[in-house]
Amino acid sequence: MATTPTGVSRLQALEAILLNPELYRLAKEIPFPDRERGGRTRAYPNFAYLFYEALISVYRSARQVEAELSHEVVWRFARRMVRKMFRTTATYACRASPCGVITTSTSATVISPIQQR
Repeated sequence: MATTPTGVSRLQALEAILLNPELYRLAKEIPFPDRERGGRTRAYPNFAYLFYEALISVYRSARQVEAELSHEVVWRFARRMVRKMFRTTATYACRASPCGVITTSTSATVISPIQQR
């Protein structure tokens, strides 16, 4: 007799993280660097840093997070979840590559913490 698994798949965990409104609420609490004091704009939106950190607990290492996000299926899935969250508040268009760009009406920001080599 087959039993139903009680665990959560990694894609389900990724989905739960990206669809959690608290991720984006917490991201708004992160202060922006002071440009007048030499701070530069960030390469990624604040929620991407929190998302990446949360994924380390899912995939058990930062290296594995990078490997998973670089896979086109996982990346496409993550893009779909981000679009779902911002459907009503802004227009976000993530590129198809893992180094995708989120564009808003005022800026373009890289979302993925993965750098192309």
